[in-house]
Amino acid sequence: DSSNSINDIGWGRMLDFMCEFFNHIPVGKPCIQIAALQFSSTVIHLFHFQNNQTARGLCSFIRNITRIRTNSKIDAALESVISDGYFKEGKYVSRSNVLKVVLLISDGNSDNQDAAVRQAKALRNQKIHTIAAGIGAVNNDELIAITGNENLVFSAKSLDDASEVACLLENEVCI
Repeated sequence: DSSNSINDIGWGRMLDFMCEFFNHIPVGKPCIQIAALQFSSTVIHLFHFQNNQTARGLCSFIRNITRIRTNSKIDAALESVISDGYFKEGKYVSRSNVLKVVLLISDGNSDNQDAAVRQAKALRNQKIHTIAAGIGAVNNDELIAITGNENLVFSAKSLDDASEVACLLENEVCI
């Protein structure tokens, strides 16, 4: 989430959270590949799944992105995961036989909550799970509606939470 509802302190925490998350998962191993997009009023695709990723490389890349600072179009971000084929086998090196997870890092203050929830349900209908990490002044109800499960909504205020999300993801994906 690169929208104007995330302040500078929240933006820094988000970047720290992502780097800590990358450091706690086996990035580059066969069980975990990462793709990322940035959103505000537009969606920018940052990188797609690759086998040669490293935590250090991902963190360096993330720390150098520029904030968009406009509206919050969570619905457009979630929709682009489907429309751009992030999880379509072969398109971006995603594989069909693994758990597919979207980690949404946001304050949950989207411009159109109903549309965001509809897009999240469309992801679930395609067997793509969503985990949310709330940053800033969080609309927890929206993040719960997006994930469909309050146990899949975490805080991104503490770096300990990055470790918890990483453990959850690794335990689900790397079995």
